[in-house]
Amino acid sequence: MINLEFVRKRMNTAIDMFESYTDAIVRDGNEYIVGNKYTVNLHLASCTCKDHEMRKDSTPCKHLIMVWIYTYAETHQESDPFH
Repeated sequence: MINLEFVRKRMNTAIDMFESYTDAIVRDGNEYIVGNKYTVNLHLASCTCKDHEMRKDSTPCKHLIMVWIYTYAETHQESDPFH
């Protein structure tokens, strides 16, 4: 069973980090480098951080969530009616 409180906390952490990491997310082909430290691949839903390795099939790590947010913002910025 999914622990929704844990997922909520992870999402909030990722959102808070996203605000300060926006310039630290760089696209490299099909992958994204987060903070010059972790490599995220959205197609594989993978990240090179220890947290992702530990929880592979349960909850996405905050780096993966940050890249999801980043790519959403990147592709919807101009079409967002609330922007």
